[in-house]
Amino acid sequence: ACPAGHYCPVQSASGVPCPRGSFSGVTGLQSVVQCTSCSAGEFCNATGLVRTSGPCSPGHFCSGGSSVPAPTDNVTGAICPAGSYCPTQSASPTRCPAGTYLGD
Repeated sequence: ACPAGHYCPVQSASGVPCPRGSFSGVTGLQSVVQCTSCSAGEFCNATGLVRTSGPCSPGHFCSGGSSVPAPTDNVTGAICPAGSYCPTQSASPTRCPAGTYLGD
């Protein structure tokens, strides 16, 4: 069977690693679309991963599919916006409570 972290297209001699930004903890995948997009709040910084690489960095959020711990592409995540805070492993920004602010 095709190893975890890889997919094996039909008539392929060997497994192809799941791309950065994804992982697979199961065996037997046949297509890249079967690789799991990296979980929200986590990043996947290498190919062929069987689990996420770790939590996203504080001050950033990872909305899913991130290949870096501090994304800035506004697709897989971004810097935490003003009026919000993003602790380690944030999947989205958390608004500051009413009557509070996050200074520089």
